[in-house]
Amino acid sequence: MNAIFKPVFFLGNFSFKVKFGLILFLFLLPITIQTFMLNKELLSQIRFTQVEQIGIQYIVPLRALLQHTAQHRGVSAVLLNGNSSFQAKQADMSENVLQDIDHIGKEVAQYDDAIAANMQTWLRQYKDNFFALQSISNPEENFSAHNKLMESIIAAMHLYAQELNLLQDPEIESSMLIDTVVNRLPVLLDSMGQLRGKGAGIANQKKITDKQRLQLNVLMERINVSLKDITNNLKMGISSDSVLGKTLAVSIQNSLRASEEF
Repeated sequence: MNAIFKPVFFLGNFSFKVKFGLILFLFLLPITIQTFMLNKELLSQIRFTQVEQIGIQYIVPLRALLQHTAQHRGVSAVLLNGNSSFQAKQADMSENVLQDIDHIGKEVAQYDDAIAANMQTWLRQYKDNFFALQSISNPEENFSAHNKLMESIIAAMHLYAQELNLLQDPEIESSMLIDTVVNRLPVLLDSMGQLRGKGAGIANQKKITDKQRLQLNVLMERINVSLKDITNNLKMGISSDSVLGKTLAVSIQNSLRASEEF
């Protein structure tokens, strides 16, 4: 028994101030450790959010590039199928794409890391491929070259969203919305653009082959599947009684309705 309480008895050898200081130290130690751990967690969350913000600076202009490349693809399809009145529109779309590339380059130039270097390399390759496809006069080959560019943008969006924390957001609503914007909407946009481009080319030629009819049916099915995926994603990610759900509900419904009508 004496052995058990011996560590306590030795306090009698110290003055009141020493005893008080020791008790205070033992009292503050767990609070200090807890405060340190909390501060470490907060700093980690801040760094995570800061990386997410960088990811947004990458993704937003990439999405604009995706949209303008899709428009260039559609205009080129009509032009190469014989409608020369689209020459000026194609030039305008080309300018939009090049402006997007320059804008992305300036955004990425703010950072000096492996991700930024990878993006700069990707941009140079994309620009070279974009210039190269403008010399392709065969409508189907030109359309296919545009599709490869679109696929490379979608792949880049997914890669940088993954590396810059956007696809790892712990908040379910934010995570589902980001997944929709980064992964699902680009695929829907690409499919709708292909359908529009192929349809415009067919309308200009005033005839359709069995192969073209099959391609249109495949694209329509892909669009329907994408719409269902996006709808389910948004329903799971945004509760109707949340602030975010109430804010975005009308916009989401209008966007989905417009897509269905397309």
